[in-house]
Amino acid sequence: MYTGSGEVVYSRRVLVNECEPGLYAALIKWIRDRGFAVWSVTELYHSGDVPALSTQARFYSFIFLRRCKYSATRLSKAQLMGVSLVQVHVPDIDGSSWSWCGIIEDLVELVFGEHRAVLAHMRWLAPWAGEPLDDWKD
Repeated sequence: MYTGSGEVVYSRRVLVNECEPGLYAALIKWIRDRGFAVWSVTELYHSGDVPALSTQARFYSFIFLRRCKYSATRLSKAQLMGVSLVQVHVPDIDGSSWSWCGIIEDLVELVFGEHRAVLAHMRWLAPWAGEPLDDWKD
């Protein structure tokens, strides 16, 4: 159930639920970092002109994107976290890139005004700074 194009295919299993506080704060930050005004329901004072972001969102168990399946550990029926393990390459300002590995905990749909995005809420893994074992050096 994937497409050869860059289109996204969403799982049929979707759950509408409350965002946990850390995820909700990350969604607010994501919107604001893109230059949109948004009001968080946790903020005491706000302007009536600024829309509030609902604390409820749609959560998907998996998506297909560019022939790859990405599963969320919270809703996936998979028994292993390996199906949710991803490596993310991030370009740096000097033209190089660095990478981090993490586990996709949630695939959450963010709808704000006319904008729609499905974002991965990640649990990042700490990089290993030690020496590899002799068996791993080759």
